[in-house]
Amino acid sequence: MGQIASAPTILVVFGATGDLMARKIVPSIFHLWRHGLLPDRFRVVGFSRRDFTDEDFRDHVRAILAEKYPASIPEEGFLDLFTYQLGTFEDPEAYLSLGKTNEAVAASWSACANRLFYLAVPPEDYGMILGSR
Repeated sequence: MGQIASAPTILVVFGATGDLMARKIVPSIFHLWRHGLLPDRFRVVGFSRRDFTDEDFRDHVRAILAEKYPASIPEEGFLDLFTYQLGTFEDPEAYLSLGKTNEAVAASWSACANRLFYLAVPPEDYGMILGSR
């Protein structure tokens, strides 16, 4: 693997409890993980308005995988990649909290981390999330 593939990475998914997460994102991450194609230091931070804890979110991911891959039970190591951040797109405090979550993850690795932001939301929400409204 090259240097880019091993860079510490945080993937923030806005709309993390929605259909796109279930149909595409979780299965794709699981596939990459099973084949050793994720960085050693990788985390998914799900951002959504459901009142979930980290464990609730991991249970949600587990249920997605149970439906998609009934014969493959994910190991806890995979589920540990997932963290949850409660928030609504309209709430500025939620973004501050998300920033603190990202900083805490990077600090736990004692590293600067790449941050990728995935908008798994309807296009009408982009402006709110990106601050252009």
